[in-house]
Amino acid sequence: MKLFYPLSIRTWVIGQFLYFIVFSQNLCFSFPLDGLDLPEYHDQNSNTDRLFEREEVLRITILSDFSSIMSDRGEDRSYHKGVMYYCREKGDTIFRKIKLKTRGNFRRDPANCKYPPIMVKFGKMKSADSVFVDQSKLKLKLVTQCQLENYVLLEYLAYRFYNQLSAYSYKVRLAHVTYADMATKTTYFTRYAFFIENELAARVSAEIYRPNVVQYFLNRENMISVALFQYMIGNDDWYTTSKHNVSILKLNDDGSLIAVPYDFDWSDMVDASYSKPEGVPDNFLRDRRIYKGLCMDNEEFLDQRNTFNSRKETILQLVGSLDDLPKNRKQKATKYIEQFYKILNNDASLKKVFQNEKCVSEPEFSNK
Repeated sequence: MKLFYPLSIRTWVIGQFLYFIVFSQNLCFSFPLDGLDLPEYHDQNSNTDRLFEREEVLRITILSDFSSIMSDRGEDRSYHKGVMYYCREKGDTIFRKIKLKTRGNFRRDPANCKYPPIMVKFGKMKSADSVFVDQSKLKLKLVTQCQLENYVLLEYLAYRFYNQLSAYSYKVRLAHVTYADMATKTTYFTRYAFFIENELAARVSAEIYRPNVVQYFLNRENMISVALFQYMIGNDDWYTTSKHNVSILKLNDDGSLIAVPYDFDWSDMVDASYSKPEGVPDNFLRDRRIYKGLCMDNEEFLDQRNTFNSRKETILQLVGSLDDLPKNRKQKATKYIEQFYKILNNDASLKKVFQNEKCVSEPEFSNK
């Protein structure tokens, strides 16, 4: 069974005709079709639109041998040559040579995801451009739709939520990606995906911390914030001890250890079908809203509540502003977040939720 399905010949011909009209008018079109050989773009002054400094959806086309990429999911995977086209703000099209390789663990398995996440590797830059300026030998994670496009949009929102809550968070950029065959220039489909930054440690003046850790080794305020955020989106698929879906950074200035969460597709908010128990119906309601963080005292609880309350409107606005997320999924995500805030603002929650038997207590050592 083929993983990609080309458009009909008629649609392809119409697409070529439309491209000729649009490109001849010097307007940006996401996919330069057959017969067009664009040069590398040179503009040493275009250095204001960095990839993660803007929120507009990128329009990108990636050409490669996707049949080979999709079948290359083992442990010994290779990079595959490709080309990426994207649009600049002023309307012209730039192309970059790239290499692509499937990545991930669970989502790389074809039994779980039809479309795996991809590592995109850019060659050494020959010139500056408006999106990837000053990023030489860049590698970026591209999160694809796995099964459904809604999963991408909702996981993207989770990253954006945590951006509002902590500077120690992975920046993301949403993209509308057209995938096409390198040899035939045949378009497969266009879907949402998003890039994840890979320079977080350098950005926050830190280094990756490799040794094993437990929660009470880390900066306490940061660790509580991470756990409370995971509780907000209903995600229990993370562990600091094994660094499962959590990066640990050591800050250069004071040596503090900071946890940074990632991979939120198993959260209740995303509600991916593959995260549900096998054999249960798709409308099965789970409850992964479990607080797995450090046990909070009263002052810590009030401080966190104030911080999360101050971001509430922005977080809810992010949900409403994602135009292509279906209305029912927006409503569901909004309701789920609002339920969190009801719990957070109930004083009884301190003992019932955040000081219960699942929270992590720091051990007490006797001097005797």
